[in-house]
Amino acid sequence: MGLRQHYNLGTYLKESYITDEKITTPKFNPNDVEFFSTSYSRTHRSALAFIYGFYPLGEGWTIPAEVPADRLEPPYTPLFPTYLSE
Repeated sequence: MGLRQHYNLGTYLKESYITDEKITTPKFNPNDVEFFSTSYSRTHRSALAFIYGFYPLGEGWTIPAEVPADRLEPPYTPLFPTYLSE
């Protein structure tokens, strides 16, 4: 249910930010927007669900085939680096 709520929030805010207020463009452009999440998988999935609602597949840039898969994951800093290294 939570993923659906984030997806619905993305579609709702898309209507407001793109259609009504024209704050950003209808096609995803990484120079216009940034999305952030924690390193926890649940928040990562929630962020992706929101992004899919805001920018559905096919409404943005195409990733070239030669881009390595490890370059597609966003970098993150652990919240508790010393705790994680023990």
